[in-house]
Amino acid sequence: MNLNDLLSITEEIKQSESIELVFENCESISIPISWFNKLKLGNMEQQDEKDSYITDSLDMTIQLSSLDELTYSPSDPHEVLGMFIGNETCNDVGERPNILGRIINYHDIVVLYFAYGKGNRFRSVYVPWGDDQYNNEYMKVDIDEEKMTLNVFIKDDKNV
Repeated sequence: MNLNDLLSITEEIKQSESIELVFENCESISIPISWFNKLKLGNMEQQDEKDSYITDSLDMTIQLSSLDELTYSPSDPHEVLGMFIGNETCNDVGERPNILGRIINYHDIVVLYFAYGKGNRFRSVYVPWGDDQYNNEYMKVDIDEEKMTLNVFIKDDKNV
């Protein structure tokens, strides 16, 4: 990928309204771009699809209003994020902030979708994934209670 392509992608990403984090089991949460204090993508390589990339690292920080936003129970029928017919629950963090806790409970982010509006995806970026089928061994999550932030870092340390 040449520098002009990379700069173009970076400018498009800056115009995003939200980022949808998709997990190993196809659940997802959509986070307004304004909630991100930091979003750094490593080197990117274009995939077979025109608007699909893979990165070698992800470093992001999400600003919380309250630590209560991290209380998520996947067994609670009101918390479900599954992709099944008749699921009336919303995956928008703006409407259901506590679903951010999904990130803490399971280390299995697979892809980030950048979107202009609700569901209007324009770019996908896949993150490094290890050998485990269900958990991303490269994903590290940290909560900074003092700053009220959720920090996620994913990097394949084996290929550094």
